[in-house]
Amino acid sequence: MIQYTIEKKKVNTSAGEEIKYYPKIVRATTMSTDRIAELLEERTTIHKAEAYAFLEAFAKGITHYLMEAFVVEAEGLGIFTPYINAVAVDTLEEANEKSIKKKGVRYRPTSTMDTKFGTIKFAKANLDSAHINADGTEGGNDSGNQGGGTTPGGGNTGPDGDLVG
Repeated sequence: MIQYTIEKKKVNTSAGEEIKYYPKIVRATTMSTDRIAELLEERTTIHKAEAYAFLEAFAKGITHYLMEAFVVEAEGLGIFTPYINAVAVDTLEEANEKSIKKKGVRYRPTSTMDTKFGTIKFAKANLDSAHINADGTEGGNDSGNQGGGTTPGGGNTGPDGDLVG
């Protein structure tokens, strides 16, 4: 389940500047490669060190092929595509590396992942962690717990201290 808060934002409309409200995901903390390796150890027959080594090699492999201009499709994960943005120039001679202003990688999840993500349930975060209170006043969060769970950034911990839920 993904929690959300309500954000207040000033927007320009044809009637002038107005206040609008919109839901915003309460993001949990960043999940590390180390924690993913632990999860793989829990759910497979490989040890954490092997999982970690695989994840590092997998990332390096994707990077290697992207830097060679390949589109990389990782089954069950998605498609990684290298891209560039360049400015239009007047002559063929000007169209060179200097006209490239941005380069990067685009990611498109697999249709399976998209479908699964489409089934996610949403819940409004506890009002003490929301940005807008039920009465419309701006809220706050003194605890640093943005997700309404028992750990910073959201979620809850089990008896062993691992994130659950």
